[in-house]
Amino acid sequence: MKEVEKLFVERRGWPRAVIGSLIDEAVLTLPNQSPERAPRAEVVNLSEAGAGVLTPVELKKGTAVKLQIFGRNIPQLVFEAEVRWTMTSPVSTGKFPVGLKFMNLDQKGKTALLSFIEVLRKHRPKE
Repeated sequence: MKEVEKLFVERRGWPRAVIGSLIDEAVLTLPNQSPERAPRAEVVNLSEAGAGVLTPVELKKGTAVKLQIFGRNIPQLVFEAEVRWTMTSPVSTGKFPVGLKFMNLDQKGKTALLSFIEVLRKHRPKE
């Protein structure tokens, strides 16, 4: 995982919390796609502005998506997002690194996100 994390370099205004084992599943729903057919994504990191994910499908910059996160001791988190950057070649896991920017985040969603980020920071895995 450390090699993959290098792809998500800190170039943004919000520090990202690295995901530990608190997320059970993440689903990335593409436009005009049913949630049942949505690819499972792996969330690598998260901030109040966006997320770094690995997805089994190549996405284009500017694509609108919905990211749903399910985990232990957290409510389901749902975000509208836009693909800000992507790699056209998969990493060693066969998945494509993608950077998402959260869009239209209301106060309730932002509060839930910040609470979850705080939990992530307290449970950060030992290096």
